[in-house]
Amino acid sequence: MRRHRKAQSHVLLALSIFVSLSFCIVFGAAPKLAAQSSANLGGTLPPPTIPAEPRAYLPFVEGAGMVAPTIPSPTATLVPTLPSPTPSCTPSPTNTPEPTATPTPSRFRLELGGMKSYWGDLHHHSAYSGGGERRGTGAPAVHYRDARDGEVDFLALTEYDAAFDEFQERWDSLGQIADAYNEDGVFLALRGFEWTRSWGHINVFNTDSFVTFMPLMDFYEWLASQPGSLADFNHPYKTTPEGYHWDQLDFAYHAAGDEHVVTIEADPTYGEPPCRFECMYQAALYAGWHVGPVGYSDMHDLPNDPLTDSNKGYGIMAPYLTREDLFDALRARRTFMSMDDGDLAIAMRVNDVWMGSSVPWSDTLDFEIVAGDGSGDEIVEMELVRGGPCGIEVVETVQPHASEYTWRLTRPADGGFYYARARLGRTQEGTGLYLRAFTAPVWIGQQASCPSWSEKMSIYAQADTCIESWHGGEANYGSDWTMRVGYDGAKSALLMFDLAGIPEGAAVTAAKLYLYSYDTYEEGQGPPSQYVSAYALRRPWVEDEASWMRASDAEAWGGPGCYDAADYDGRMMAVVDVRPKQAEHEIPFPYVFDLTSMVLSWVAEPESNQGLLLRACGGATEYSFVSSDCSTKSSRQPRLEIWYMP
Repeated sequence: MRRHRKAQSHVLLALSIFVSLSFCIVFGAAPKLAAQSSANLGGTLPPPTIPAEPRAYLPFVEGAGMVAPTIPSPTATLVPTLPSPTPSCTPSPTNTPEPTATPTPSRFRLELGGMKSYWGDLHHHSAYSGGGERRGTGAPAVHYRDARDGEVDFLALTEYDAAFDEFQERWDSLGQIADAYNEDGVFLALRGFEWTRSWGHINVFNTDSFVTFMPLMDFYEWLASQPGSLADFNHPYKTTPEGYHWDQLDFAYHAAGDEHVVTIEADPTYGEPPCRFECMYQAALYAGWHVGPVGYSDMHDLPNDPLTDSNKGYGIMAPYLTREDLFDALRARRTFMSMDDGDLAIAMRVNDVWMGSSVPWSDTLDFEIVAGDGSGDEIVEMELVRGGPCGIEVVETVQPHASEYTWRLTRPADGGFYYARARLGRTQEGTGLYLRAFTAPVWIGQQASCPSWSEKMSIYAQADTCIESWHGGEANYGSDWTMRVGYDGAKSALLMFDLAGIPEGAAVTAAKLYLYSYDTYEEGQGPPSQYVSAYALRRPWVEDEASWMRASDAEAWGGPGCYDAADYDGRMMAVVDVRPKQAEHEIPFPYVFDLTSMVLSWVAEPESNQGLLLRACGGATEYSFVSSDCSTKSSRQPRLEIWYMP
């Protein structure tokens, strides 16, 4: 199936161009005001200097049939003059095309486990985002109408936060217009906003209010204060130091934010160098975020088709097409990203658990991966990808050579995360790149989020030390301020936590280990990244006696460096991509290891709690983490955050 753009009214386009040009002539201050905010907008404009605060407000350019508010000069008080709303605040017929019920166009639906694939776009802009190049044209109602009349199941207008700042009426009217066009089973219209800063934009949905610029960690706290809110990491790559996108260091984990940031925009046409999209998806997963991949259009102009024009399909798996089902799918991370204009779909379950969820520990993992292409193109290859102790690896491959295929396979259970990819036999026009799609991951033995309604407690390390093969392997570092991990396992760390403080009868819902880097580095400096994995220890050890050769003065390890099966459980419980923290970051960013399964086993069998081992996979480099003996950085000592139900 191929989609074609709907032809737009020539009169409508002419009117839009005429009004936009008139606005630029009448409101001469607008271009200057727009330039102050262009770093948040993308496009081909030269990058301006980014003011920290206050934010510059985006000028409003009227779209088809819309009336523009008066834009004050940059020196004037920013109090807008807006059209007087009707008493009911309902958009008038003069600026809102009348919604009419139309059947959802017939399109390919992938089915699995009572769910169907639905397609849409949750990153889209109208004239509410301001005017000019890459800043949005067309009335919101026109965007909703065109998407509804096309082959799109859902559309969110995510206007820039500054478009609403001081202009509350726009926020209110956008919600009313979305409600007018929303019809369950036919087309879902959503209101959202794009929270922006100098880099790292985030789309937000399902909130009654909006916010503008604030520090990132404060934004996560605000997001967590909004019941039912959902958010998405936007276009995750960083182009230049002045760019407005993400890089790996921005993915500092925030437990409350992890409940609400559920997706990340991705595009498999990009990879290293520089690191973009799919590898940024992987970086976010290694940082501890539980996100599913989605496509996006980031469209600003009319006419458009958010699926065909972007070539980055946004797919969900849901039982029905309702707002509630859409939000449930996002919250559960049942998402997939497709390059093929919304034709190539893929979904996965493991041990009957849906992608986007945690799979409890078991002896084996039974995968069910389904892919299909609505155009009838051959799927020539499917891959099972694992995020393991040494990075991303393709662990299984199959060549279906069919337009629809169900792939079932079984693997021994191990930690980390898994996701699936599918590739067509044809390439993208103009790039020569093969068209692909990939799923949200499953996390083995981890908790997909930390329920906000659970109680939480912090437990600091009872003991910790470093063991290393240097100096004959006999040195002890139990009193050092740091724990060194690196050199491809030649330096490892041991930690012990006393769980006696967990209330009797409490049900642990999540447990995460927080470690902080002892060192900071200048921009572009520091050791290369490496993967650090966590394993459960099986043998008692003594903090002030343990070394590379011995667990204590009285007992040697089964193998030097705690490498014997009697010393530790070889199943990886968690893995983190450790990267150098830059000196300009004022907030100490933690590395977070999800130890939910490990702690659950300790709670069930307290005698099995012998602590954990941290071992690195990488080259000739090491990282130093703050230890429990570092009194000058007591707030950064190793700790377990445990969520539980009393």
